[in-house]
Amino acid sequence: MNTGWFKKAAVATAMATALVAVVGQGGAFADVVSDAGVLTGSGTITPGLPTTGCAVQTDIDFNGTGALVGDDTTIPATVNFDGNSGSLCETAELGQGSGTLGGTFASAPGAITYQRIGPIVELFGNVVINGRVHTGLLLGLDAACIFVPTSTNPATTYSLVCAVALSSTGD
Repeated sequence: MNTGWFKKAAVATAMATALVAVVGQGGAFADVVSDAGVLTGSGTITPGLPTTGCAVQTDIDFNGTGALVGDDTTIPATVNFDGNSGSLCETAELGQGSGTLGGTFASAPGAITYQRIGPIVELFGNVVINGRVHTGLLLGLDAACIFVPTSTNPATTYSLVCAVALSSTGD
């Protein structure tokens, strides 16, 4: 049994619990966070992350489900990501690129950026949910995910567990 994955999932659950707790807070946080959620899913990477060296990723796909709570009360939530690393070479430890979100979260083409350091992936960008533009706390959509490769040398498949925080324009 891979206990490392369960530890990472527990950390993501704790992050998501903290985000959901913030949604119900009064004061400054109430004006900042209008939606919080948890998403899990899996995806593919082409040509994949090599154990040594680096490779430009020409296609990165992710499909996930979860829950989103807040002023839009969109439960359950679905997410699809389609992106690539552009001309940047990714390693097993570092990566970055951009793409497009679909499903409950919709974005303009290429408007979502990601950066990965080890097992942590962060996503940024503006999204639309139920016709409302949502921005994140820092640079737009704020998502922190735990990246778990499910294949090796190269890693071409993976799972993600993500915690998401959003605010709506005018909230």
